[in-house]
Amino acid sequence: MQELKQRLKRELLSDLHVSIVESGECSVPLQAIDVQYTPTSRVAMDVLMKMVLIVIRKLPISKAEQISELLHVELIFITDILHMLQAQRMITQQVPYALTTRGESQLAQGIFEQQLPSTKTTLLYSLVDQAFSTISLEAVEANEHFYAPLYDSAMPTLTDEQYCKHLTVAPHHIVLTIDEATMQQVYDVPCLYFVLYNKQEDSYYARAWHVLAERFDSAIEQKLNEKRPQWREKYGKNEG
Repeated sequence: MQELKQRLKRELLSDLHVSIVESGECSVPLQAIDVQYTPTSRVAMDVLMKMVLIVIRKLPISKAEQISELLHVELIFITDILHMLQAQRMITQQVPYALTTRGESQLAQGIFEQQLPSTKTTLLYSLVDQAFSTISLEAVEANEHFYAPLYDSAMPTLTDEQYCKHLTVAPHHIVLTIDEATMQQVYDVPCLYFVLYNKQEDSYYARAWHVLAERFDSAIEQKLNEKRPQWREKYGKNEG
């Protein structure tokens, strides 16, 4: 950690108008949240599925064999598609088959949406950044540096929409349903901060290095900069 501090100091002091009047360590909170959700696969509908849906829409179909004969496709493929369409509530369970509202919508869009098995994960939410963190839980749990908290944390209030947006990783893999979200432990993660004085601009400001994210964090700096009046009162008489 000492080596990191020295490297950051050298970087900050590369501006000849700047001096460091204070430095220290602090911690900021990361809220762990266990989330149970149901992902959805969204892909372009294949030609055979489209043809099956169109046949069901136009004709009174009661057996897979009828579609197999009409389309000249092996029965096993038609049977698999019918089971899939029923499982995804795109056609009715009873015969003669009929398209549901969901089936009509997906056929019109040419998109096949399939609910995948329910999944559970642990998310980390940065209370200072007001955003989900990309830091791994393993890195947070392996942290051995514990400092005084920058401020008292409060439990975040998040909507299902926020969870879904974060968990949707690609257009073909989306999350529309959050089954359960449970707040767990709050982790204190280390930061290094530096209070700088720019003589040319006669200004005090903070730079804060998020140790686990390995970057300067503007949200932490903004929180620290609330102390600017105190810094001027404390250090101003020394900056002539």
